[in-house]
Amino acid sequence: MEVDIPVPAAIVTAYLGDGLIAKADTDEKGEYVLTAPAGSAYTIEVSLPSEEECHDPESGMWGSWSTIEGGVEGVEFPAENVDISIRYRMLNYGPEDHSWELWHEGPILGQNNVVLVHGAQICLAPGILEFGDGKQRGVHDDGFGQLDQLLQRREHGQFNVWEFEYADAEISGKYWTHGSIPDYGTRLGTAICLVRDLSDGSVGIVAHSMGGLVARYAAQNLGGVDRVLTLATGHFGFEYTGLGALLTGHPCLIQAQPGSRFLWELNTHFQHGDFQLVSIAVSKDEPLVSPLRGVVRYSSTSLVQCNRDGNVSYDPTHTYFTIVPGTHEDISNINLQTEDRNKDDDFVFEGIRTFLQSGISDRLRMWSDHMYPGERATSPYFTFRFSEPTPLGYPRVWVGERRISDVEMFTTEGEMLIWTFGAQSGEEGVITIEYASGEYEYGTLTRGQSAIMTTVVNN
Repeated sequence: MEVDIPVPAAIVTAYLGDGLIAKADTDEKGEYVLTAPAGSAYTIEVSLPSEEECHDPESGMWGSWSTIEGGVEGVEFPAENVDISIRYRMLNYGPEDHSWELWHEGPILGQNNVVLVHGAQICLAPGILEFGDGKQRGVHDDGFGQLDQLLQRREHGQFNVWEFEYADAEISGKYWTHGSIPDYGTRLGTAICLVRDLSDGSVGIVAHSMGGLVARYAAQNLGGVDRVLTLATGHFGFEYTGLGALLTGHPCLIQAQPGSRFLWELNTHFQHGDFQLVSIAVSKDEPLVSPLRGVVRYSSTSLVQCNRDGNVSYDPTHTYFTIVPGTHEDISNINLQTEDRNKDDDFVFEGIRTFLQSGISDRLRMWSDHMYPGERATSPYFTFRFSEPTPLGYPRVWVGERRISDVEMFTTEGEMLIWTFGAQSGEEGVITIEYASGEYEYGTLTRGQSAIMTTVVNN
C-alpha cells in the first residue's frame, strides 16, 4: 500500500545491535529527531500501537496491536530524511462475535472519517446462483477496490477510512446478507458511534446498492452522520428482488422491493437537513421495459422531500442526484491506474472526493455537469398506500390522460396494499384515483429529478 500519510505520535527507536540507543515520537507532521553518537549499522524501527482493542487477522487474536510497523537497517549517524519502510495493518474494530466488522488500515488520526458500506450478498443456491462473493468472518473484503487507500492519501484530502461489513447468514462456509436492513442499519449506527469515539472528525458514508438503504436507516434513525453518498441505490426499490423474495423469504429482499412497507416508512420519515445526501445512478443500470429487466431505475435512485401533508419539495442544498458512466457492479470498484484507458473510475472518484470534501456545492455541480448535463429522463415514482384491502379492479389510476395498468404497479404486504408505478416523461399535473364506490380523488403529480411519494389515502 503506497499511501503518503503523516503519522503523529508514532514511536521511533534506534538500536545498535541489541541495545536501545535513542527513542522519539513523531510530531504532527510525522517528523522526528533522534539523538545518538555518530556511527554506522544503526537499526531504526517505528510502531504505533492502537489504544482500542481490535482483532488482528494475521495473529487471529484480539488485543491492542500496532497499526503500523516498519524499520530500516544499516543507517549511518548522523543522517537526514531516513526512509523507514512502513507497513500499515488492516485491523477489525468490530465486536468479538464478528456479527459485524469495522476495518481500518493504518493509524487513526484526528481527520474526518469515511465509512464504506457494501451492497447485498445473496446466495440463492450455493455455487450456482450467487449475487456477490460472500464474506469470510475475520478476513477483510476488498469490495471497494482501492477507494479506501485513495481517500487516505494526503493529496486526496486524507480521511480516516473504515469499511463496514455486515454479512451474517452462514452458507457453505461464507456469510451473506439475508437478514433485515433495519438490523444491519442498527449495527452500522453502533459502528458509527465507535468511529466517533476513536476520532474527532465528522463522519461521511459511501454506500453501494442495498448498502445505501442500510446507511440511510442508520443516518435517519440513529444520527451521527454528516454526509451520505449512495452509488446505484434503489431508494424506492430494486426491481430484481421480487422473485428472490418469493423463493427465499429473505427479509432484505422483501424490504428492498418497490412498494414495501420498509421503503414507505424510510422515505416518509426522510427529512432534508438531517444530513447531506447525494445519490448517484449509473448509465447502464436502467431497465428498458419490465420490472424484471434491470436492477434499479433512475427514478428509484433519486429522492425528494416527502412532507406529511402530501406536498413534495426538492431541497438542492441537502439532496443531490446525478448519473455517471458505468454498471451496477463496477461503480464501487474504484481502481485508478495510470495506464487504464477507461477513465470512468477517475470521474466517479473525483465526484466522491468532491462531495466528501465540500458537500453539495458549486464544485459538485460543476463535476456533475461535465459528464451529465441533465438530458436523461428520470421519470418519477408515485406511490400510494391504502389502509384497507381494495376491491378487485380498484382503485383505477390515471396520470394525465394515461390509465396506469396493473403490470406497471407493484403490490406487496397482504394486509395493506401499496401500489408503486413509474410516470413517463412529461406526465405532470393531475392524477385521478377512482374508487369502487364511484368516488374520485384528485392529486398533483410533481415532476422533479426524483421519486415522489404521497400521503396515505383511504379506499
